[in-house]
Amino acid sequence: MIIETIAVGFPAFPTNCYIVSSEVTRRGMIIDPGANPEVIMNTLKQLDIKALLIVITHRHVDHFGALRVVKTETGAEFAAFDTTNISWRTDALLRPFLSFWLPPDRLLKDGDTIDIDELHFSVLHTPGHSPDGISLFGHGVVFTCVLRKGRIGKTDIPGGNYKQLMNSINNKLLTLPDDTVVYPDHGSQTTIGQERKNNLFIR
Repeated sequence: MIIETIAVGFPAFPTNCYIVSSEVTRRGMIIDPGANPEVIMNTLKQLDIKALLIVITHRHVDHFGALRVVKTETGAEFAAFDTTNISWRTDALLRPFLSFWLPPDRLLKDGDTIDIDELHFSVLHTPGHSPDGISLFGHGVVFTCVLRKGRIGKTDIPGGNYKQLMNSINNKLLTLPDDTVVYPDHGSQTTIGQERKNNLFIR
């Protein structure tokens, strides 16, 4: 499996955009195309990867700012969590950024799987940083917006909820094997075991 990390957006607080692909077929997905679509497209070209799917971990603009351009350029489907049954809707967050947004082609639910050739990822609903937050787990790695190296996702923003976030971490992420590599929405990668041992927010 190929995992390429691209830091996009503001240099002072970049967002991690991930390209995840099969090594065999060179087909895969883009996670969180937050900004700099030209960098994302150039990376796909350099790696000779065809993106079949774009997934966002949550509806914050720094995670979908390049969505419209990247989707047009790649022709990939767009997937996001289904907010139908979420009491706190994300509409207010989206309204100022509708020029960047597109309706999802696929609505994801907790327990769904994302399958691209031999790649298989489970969708985990992990709210707290945002009510629609998801994590993607498979092949010994997890992409997430609630757990970061030495930190946790912010909750002092609209839709943030500390209790939900800690429930997501304790009941969804800390149940994963210690050697699971954590690819967070911001910051450098870590492992579940390292965070279980060293992260002061969850010890």
